[in-house]
Amino acid sequence: MSLPGGALGLGIDLGTSGVRAALLDQRGEVRAETALALAPAARRDPEALWEATARVIGALPAADREAVRRIAVDGT
Repeated sequence: MSLPGGALGLGIDLGTSGVRAALLDQRGEVRAETALALAPAARRDPEALWEATARVIGALPAADREAVRRIAVDGT
């Protein structure tokens, strides 16, 4: 991933156990990460996944969130 200056990438994973988010710098090193486990039924509920995604992103440092210039999303 090629990012300019102090820009960060945001990776979001909607997985089999919950939702995870990580901020990566230009070198690919993790600057911050958060995760939220979900009950099996919630993993199939679009509204619950959306809310969990918003929560994990919101838990990342605000100053770092403002530096996000790229987003990648993965789901299993």
